[in-house]
Amino acid sequence: MIFGANVLGAMLFAFTVVYGEVLPPPALQVLFGEVAGKLDHGFWNTILKAGVGGWLVRLWPGWPSPSEIRSSRRLQSTCWPSLYRPAVQFYCVAGSSEVLIGVFAGEVSSLEYLRGSLLPATLGNTIGGVFPVAVLDYGQVAGSSKKTSLAGYAEEDE
Repeated sequence: MIFGANVLGAMLFAFTVVYGEVLPPPALQVLFGEVAGKLDHGFWNTILKAGVGGWLVRLWPGWPSPSEIRSSRRLQSTCWPSLYRPAVQFYCVAGSSEVLIGVFAGEVSSLEYLRGSLLPATLGNTIGGVFPVAVLDYGQVAGSSKKTSLAGYAEEDE
């Protein structure tokens, strides 16, 4: 569901930028140059960059604690990953909107978007966001001596 919402949001944003004439033509030309550079990175390099990006975002405490609800830290904790990711060229599914702008403007084909942006970003974000966290979660409970009925036997069975 989140994946679909990210892709849909990126599509709506790209559609609005192109057909709403949000950016002047010179700015769009600069953006198309950036898109071409993104697509030149290649499939595996994009997966690697998306993996690191997914890992960093997943480890960042995205939701503020109750004490931070009315503070500036809330904005910082929820927005910071979105700000540094483009600066270091880490990829994400939601960040594929630049390539989608190229698709809506006719500069990039839909197949190029799928092969060069959406698929590798999805794989990389999944690997980087899920795998390290699963390993850390497993390591946290693997050495635990208490077992639950969900593990096959209860504590009183020992």
